Amino acid sequence: MEKQAKHTSFCLGFLGTSAHETATSPPAQRPQWMTIHEAVAKSMISAMDIPAMISVQSLESPTRPPPYYAPPTQDQVLSAVKGSWLVAFWERLLELKAPDHLTMALSSKIVAEAPRIPPEEFNRVWIPFLQDLVPALEDNAIPFSTPRYQALFAAVLDAFLTKWVGKEPAKSTSLIRPTVRCGCHDCAPLNAFLASPNQRAGRFPMGKQRRQHLHNQLDAASVDCTHVTERFGNPQTLVVTKTTRVADSARREWRARQAKADEAIRAFPDGALRALLGAEYARIVNMEGIRLGSGSAVQPTPRGEVAGGGESGLAGRLKRKAVEVIDLTGSD
Repeated sequence: MEKQAKHTSFCLGFLGTSAHETATSPPAQRPQWMTIHEAVAKSMISAMDIPAMISVQSLESPTRPPPYYAPPTQDQVLSAVKGSWLVAFWERLLELKAPDHLTMALSSKIVAEAPRIPPEEFNRVWIPFLQDLVPALEDNAIPFSTPRYQALFAAVLDAFLTKWVGKEPAKSTSLIRPTVRCGCHDCAPLNAFLASPNQRAGRFPMGKQRRQHLHNQLDAASVDCTHVTERFGNPQTLVVTKTTRVADSARREWRARQAKADEAIRAFPDGALRALLGAEYARIVNMEGIRLGSGSAVQPTPRGEVAGGGESGLAGRLKRKAVEVIDLTGSD
């Protein structure tokens, strides 16, 4: 089984079977099944690469279209997970009264690696995982104020907001635009116009081929502007007008992500979420740190702590609040 430890979904399936045997076997056989269950769980947790874990949905609905999409490898198929599978594994550990260091190690690993989870996997794996974990903790009489679970929920939700929602884009008010890469005698006045903080529209009378060159340069640089040719006069004139379409689109997309994240967070029972987030509740629910004017996603060093004297900010507080990462690779 150690060779299969990196295949999370395979191990989770095996652990489901061993947990069933542990619970239903005659009393004389249960210690043997429990030993097997603990050994496989320990190996799987040690081998887990949280940021590399892919969801079953990602395999079924690839985001990259052909010809860039490659069929999933066998390793990916054997490692793909669902949030509900992780919760079922966690709940079995609680129900079987498994050694506490297993859940401590897994929660610590997730806390440490949450900032590196790919953005698309939050809604597919980790938010459903947290949502299903709430009733699992409640059913097993685990206090929501338990530090390791407070750290777990805060770390995943904070990474969800930072990585998936992202910082709110500022409303564009400047007329300065990035210049094009070409420095030819036609692009030089174009770049001067693009860099100007006062000019909104620029006019460039020239022949067709030279106008096409400016068109191509503006498109290649993805400059936020329109560029159309006035079809009169000789030579005809390319009119370049600075716009805010790119910035406006980015703000609309951010608001859509923010609304979906707000919906996901508010789907948690409020009383449970207050206890699970503790001192981080208001900051995360109000999405402080990603909204404009709300400061950075990581809070300043509190009074009484020395900046630079070890880990500071949210990541350091969560890691200290949970438990130190437990090494499961060695012998007990």
